Amino acid sequence: PGRFEGLLVASPSVWWDDRSILEIAADADLGETRVWIDVGSGENGSMVPDAQDLYETLLAGTSDPSRLRYLEARGATHHELAWAARFPDMLRFLYGD
Repeated sequence: PGRFEGLLVASPSVWWDDRSILEIAADADLGETRVWIDVGSGENGSMVPDAQDLYETLLAGTSDPSRLRYLEARGATHHELAWAARFPDMLRFLYGD
């Protein structure tokens, strides 16, 4: 808050640094910040459950769940073309039409 109006979190590396981002997210005061969390169901390893954990952590700490969006794109992989296909929806959520 105060620096960013919105966060676009595509295919987050929640696993990095022993998942410390979940502790940071649990303590975050998002204020008016909008957050889009996005992952493809075809991504490897723990990407999908990790992204779900991040979303649920932020959701538990917010007073306005409409400012959070979670998308699990069916069949999408960890690739720029997959993210690009969803990019217009990401921008609409963060900044409006």
